[in-house]
Amino acid sequence: MDIVSGTPTYSLPVDVLSIRRVTWKGKKIDPLIAREWRYINDITSTSEPQWYVFNQVGRNTIRLYPIPNETIIANQTSLFSTNIATQCIVEYYQLTDSAIVLLPAYIRRRLIKYYVMHVCFAQEGKGQNLKSSARMKKRFDFYMNWFRKMHADHYIVNRYRLSGDKQRNVLARPV
Repeated sequence: MDIVSGTPTYSLPVDVLSIRRVTWKGKKIDPLIAREWRYINDITSTSEPQWYVFNQVGRNTIRLYPIPNETIIANQTSLFSTNIATQCIVEYYQLTDSAIVLLPAYIRRRLIKYYVMHVCFAQEGKGQNLKSSARMKKRFDFYMNWFRKMHADHYIVNRYRLSGDKQRNVLARPV
């Protein structure tokens, strides 16, 4: 990753699912949780970064603390050589290729709502309501089939999903 002296926030590619590891000149940088991030007193100090915050400032953004005090030009040719000691490397899990195409916003929110309500009403316990669960599943299936019929001519190649994963709870290989 290219680093500019005095710049704390950097954009990552759109296919980033989560960060696996960040190294600054061969040293590991630890993640900083939101609670600890709020209690940092001096967020304007500059030195060698020791922590990072991911997706707290904006989508697919990483913020380094303290602010980097030197500029690093990324060397994309070979990360696994002597260049590790001079680079800032971000390893991350990425979304699958089919996940780049998500449902359009006008239908996605409604489908997610019906799906989540279907699953919540089906859970055992005080709020269980199997009739409501079946009704929400029926609405979800109706709108999903309606969307597929409406866009069958336009989106033949793409398979739309609510989330980006092909299989549940399976992460892609790190990049």
